[in-house]
Amino acid sequence: MARGSKRARGEVDYDEDKDTKRRIALRECSICYTDIPKNRFPLQPHEGVAKRGHSVCFSCFEKHLHAELESKEWDKLSCPDCGQLLKASDIKKLDRSFTDKVEPKVDGLVLRSVLKNEPGWVDCPSSTCKGGALMIDGHIFTCQVCNQRYCFSCQIPMHEGESCSQYKQRIEEDRKREGEKLVEQEQTQAAVEKFSKACPKCHVRLEKSAGCDHFTRKPCGHEFCWVCFCPYRGPQGIAVIGNSAHVDTCSYSPRRLPNYNGPLRDE
Repeated sequence: MARGSKRARGEVDYDEDKDTKRRIALRECSICYTDIPKNRFPLQPHEGVAKRGHSVCFSCFEKHLHAELESKEWDKLSCPDCGQLLKASDIKKLDRSFTDKVEPKVDGLVLRSVLKNEPGWVDCPSSTCKGGALMIDGHIFTCQVCNQRYCFSCQIPMHEGESCSQYKQRIEEDRKREGEKLVEQEQTQAAVEKFSKACPKCHVRLEKSAGCDHFTRKPCGHEFCWVCFCPYRGPQGIAVIGNSAHVDTCSYSPRRLPNYNGPLRDE
């Protein structure tokens, strides 16, 4: 741009080389607050609004309609700027400039609104789909919106390649195996708790089949009595004050001797 020349308000250089200068007018979107080329705004998004009367870009308009389609019927879609309900013709015109088209979704909802009053209409079981289909006979349902197939006899997504009886037999066998596995796990846990003890320091379950009851857990280095869990180290440990460190119920406690007359030690 030549020095000293003035740039028109609302315009910026869009592309520039040695021979050509092209400019494009920008406009701020009232939703995303971004400066966007004017040709990315609806000229007249719906009836009852003046040309250039709204300042919502196509991208924000598109996102707004997709969001509304998640919770509203097709005839309840509204303008994000003024809130006016949009007609099918308005949506069709806007959709021509959308990247992610909304018209197929709208068409599906329109078809659903017409057919759902017909005998045999069934809503799609999917919680994320608003579609459905007419089921005149049979038990296999195919949604006209999400194309998912369901077996209404079994009340589940279609068990492809299996009859209902084969599916039910397989499920019953799976449940039986799961039940047996759970019982086995419970029995294993009960055996572990019965024949093992937890290290007082690191709490790992330990087993001792034979040997001295002075137990040393090598990974954490803790030494303790296998019978009463009293530590061997420390100021009150067995290695410091002797067997009197054992609790009274321990078979190694001197207090369990018949001729012991001293005070009893709390556990």
